[in-house]
Amino acid sequence: MEGALARFRAQADISSIRHFYNGRGCEKCDFTGFLGRTAIFEILRITDRMRELIAKKTLETEIMREARTGGMRTLAEAGVLKVAEGLTTLEEVAKVIDFTDEAAATVPPGQ
Repeated sequence: MEGALARFRAQADISSIRHFYNGRGCEKCDFTGFLGRTAIFEILRITDRMRELIAKKTLETEIMREARTGGMRTLAEAGVLKVAEGLTTLEEVAKVIDFTDEAAATVPPGQ
């Protein structure tokens, strides 16, 4: 967990998550602690303003700022919420998200 936590550090500073979960496992899940799949999503709403920014080939940081103003969550944030809800672990989220890249690309809401 330390490796995932180190990669998660920047995102942890933004969030208010204080509890982390680890699956114990059982016969039903073959002692992995997981059964089934949990999806995480990053959804960008294409509003008139967003369409305009894209058409003008605006810088990615400006597009991200507008997206965040409109309420978009990054993939890392969506994963972190699943961790906070106890639906998955940081290790599992870290398998699909590079938190260091996410932290560099993320424009905090309202910035």
